[in-house]
Amino acid sequence: MLYGRRCATSVNPGLLGCSIAEGMHRTHDVVNGRLDPFHTVVRGVEEELSPIVARTLHDPEVILLGCSFSLENFHPYLIFLLRAPLTQDEVVAKCRENPGIDYREREPHLRWTHHAEASEWETLLGRGDWDAGCRAAMMRVLEFLRS
Repeated sequence: MLYGRRCATSVNPGLLGCSIAEGMHRTHDVVNGRLDPFHTVVRGVEEELSPIVARTLHDPEVILLGCSFSLENFHPYLIFLLRAPLTQDEVVAKCRENPGIDYREREPHLRWTHHAEASEWETLLGRGDWDAGCRAAMMRVLEFLRS
């Protein structure tokens, strides 16, 4: 699983957050005349990681798990889980080979951890420097993976 420090963002800069936190765009995320949040997820991977990584994703691998709402900044979050057919090393190699437009600003702040390392996640999620909506999203993903 991938998470990182949110540095160049307008919403809660400096806090830990989900690796891909992309806002829906009224023109970039329209598919067949409708706003498509699944397209937003793939676009986020393309921009924040790599277009090569985005091309490996297919619809069944993008799963909507739920939503959360931050009362700190009145900001809604849709919670998605991506299952990419790549290892951590392959993702990093593809990002360095063909980085997304926002990858260079995120790369030094990205961190990886395995979802099965429960004690590491308990420690991470117990820290006070998380964006509230992203913390909720990460907790929901862990619940899903453990079920």
